This record gives sequence, structure tokens and C-alpha cells, in this order.
Amino acid sequence: MIYDESTDKIRIGIKEFVAIAKRAVSPVLSYEEDEPSVIELGRLQARAVGICDEELTVEYIADCGEESLCIYGRGFFSECGDLTLACESDRLSTPSKELSAKMRAEGFVLGYIRALELGKPSFMLTLVYINRSSGEKIETRENVKISTAERFFSKCLGTVLNYSRPERDRVKHRLPTMRSVRFPYKNIREGQSEFIKRAYKTLCRGGSLFALAPTGTGKTVSAIFPAIRALGEGRVSKAFYLTPKTTTAAAAKECIELLSAGGAQIRAMILTAKERSCKLDLRCRDVQGGCEMMHFENMSDAVLEVYDLGLPVVTINEIHPIAKKYSICPYELELTYAELCDLVVCDLNYLFDPRAYLRRFFDEGGDYAFLIDEAHNLPD
Repeated sequence: MIYDESTDKIRIGIKEFVAIAKRAVSPVLSYEEDEPSVIELGRLQARAVGICDEELTVEYIADCGEESLCIYGRGFFSECGDLTLACESDRLSTPSKELSAKMRAEGFVLGYIRALELGKPSFMLTLVYINRSSGEKIETRENVKISTAERFFSKCLGTVLNYSRPERDRVKHRLPTMRSVRFPYKNIREGQSEFIKRAYKTLCRGGSLFALAPTGTGKTVSAIFPAIRALGEGRVSKAFYLTPKTTTAAAAKECIELLSAGGAQIRAMILTAKERSCKLDLRCRDVQGGCEMMHFENMSDAVLEVYDLGLPVVTINEIHPIAKKYSICPYELELTYAELCDLVVCDLNYLFDPRAYLRRFFDEGGDYAFLIDEAHNLPD
């Protein structure tokens, strides 16, 4: 989701549109965060498995009072507007409910937009699942009435609109303050100036920078300050400060608060592991018992209440009372609020561990900056 000042519109791809809407729209969107990665087929691969329709880009402008959204996406369409979506997965004896729900939701939105363009009362939605290892193909077909797709689309749109205000605020008000923020200390220590200049250049052009300096020389501020400036300039869309220790997370928090006191309207989240944030003994992992703190229909209200606190840094201490108020998992509320943030402070595992990494950010990728504290402790 990106606010485009030149058109005064929020631009959002259908994948993100559906991913945001799943927080409140059920049951078609109720899939888990740990779903294995799904790779969409490109044009040639899709044709190889029998999808002969033309891949088209569809776009829909939703004018909703004070807010205007441009929703766009791509799919394989026949001349009469029928839609085929395909994906690969490593495990595919039968498609999981979660994967089917995700693809079906995207299909409803894509098909609805195309059906509106063509003036069709319905469309055929075909979902093709391919096992990456065996080549086995499973197909499902569903005739979708436009009235059904329209109801679903409207529910999704209502949820997504709740998140448009923070994005508009980010572009119009917060980023300019980050562009102009000054170094938070009167004096720059020996070596810091070079560190900051090199870090900023690397953040702007991409690539890796390895910095070696003794403890106490101000490495944390020398990394975070240029990252905030790069955010303000639009060189990166989000920064992640990755650390193996809670003590260095505290140093990052102090640095962000100093920059905030200097005028930068930063929004940051310090993520706490699920095991430490949960107060109900991880009942969500008990398949039979479930957990009463999973009311995702309240997520948008909860996350906007966190946003409206106006804090430069949010921790689990601020998350817990709001999560309890709305009966929402505090860990899920942390992750959802992190999507609205400029900087996320978290454990190294959330990027590097293939079992624990943050799929909502890193499956699709983005213009991210990674500030990796004590990187020498990582495996080669």
C-alpha cells in the first residue's frame, strides 16, 4: 500500500489487498502465518501446464468519500472473463485449506474487477495447484456470481480503508520530518562521521557494508540515523534493526526516541517473541482447544488504537492492554502494527531462520534496509 501524492490515491496490489483484508474477513481468508511459501508461475510456466489464456493487468478505482484507492493485479483471463490462477507448492497431496482460501480470495477480487469491465453477471474461477517436485496438478473450478464477489470485495475494501490513514500520514507528514532530522548529539565521535556517510551511501544505492568498531563508539546511532534519513528520502520503504540481545534492542529504542525528540515522526515496533508475549501458554498451538484471543475481526480497530497512541517506539508493554481489550493475540497485534511502522527492532531469527522468519514481510520482499547488530555472530 503506497500513497501517491501526485494522484492523491492509495495504490495497492491485489495480493496485499487480500492479505490486509484477511485480518477481518472470514472464512475465505483464514489462513495461518506459517503457510509454506508459494511461488506463482510466470507466463511460460503457466502455459506449459495448460493455461492458454492471456495474462492481463486489471485495475479498479474505488472512490470512498475522503479516500481513493487504486487496486491492481494480474491474472490469466479468457476472452469472456473467466479467470485461471496457478501456484506451485512443495507439499501438494491435496491443497491445504489455507492455500485454497488465499488463492480463492485473490481470484474473487481479480475476477470481480474484470467482470465489471466486461459487464458479465458471473465468471468461472479455475485454481491450479502444481506440486513442484512431482509435477502433479490439481484443478478446482467454481462459477462465481458477480453479486457474491461484490459482497466479498466490499468487506475487503472496508478493512483496507482502515489502514489508508496511517499510509497517507506517513507520506505527507512523517517522511518530511525524517528527511530533515539532525544528528541527535552535539558532537560526533571519531569515526562516526565516516560510518554515517558510508552507511547512508550503501542504504541509498543498495549492497552491503561491514562496519567494525569498539564497544561504546556509537555504532547504533551511526546505523539508525542514516537509515531514518534514507527512509525520509524514499530510498528504502522500511528498516529492520536485527539483534541477538535485548540489551542492544534497548539501545536502539533509546536512539529512536532521541531522533523523535529531535523532530523525526518515527513509528517503530520492538517485537517480542510469541513465547514471551503470550499469557495463555500458547493455546493456539493446541489444535483442539484453540485460543479465545483470536478475534481477527477486531484487528483493524486494535492496531489503529496502537497507532493513535502516537509513540515513537511501541513495545509489548503497550500492546498487552490493547490486545486484551479487543481479545486479540498480542503477538499478532505486534506483527500487524509492525506493518505500519518505519522501523522494526527484532531478533536475528526473524530474518535468517527459515522456520521463524517474518513471512508477511520477506516472502514478497521489499525495499528494505537491514541493520544487523553483532553480525559476526551469524553463521558464515
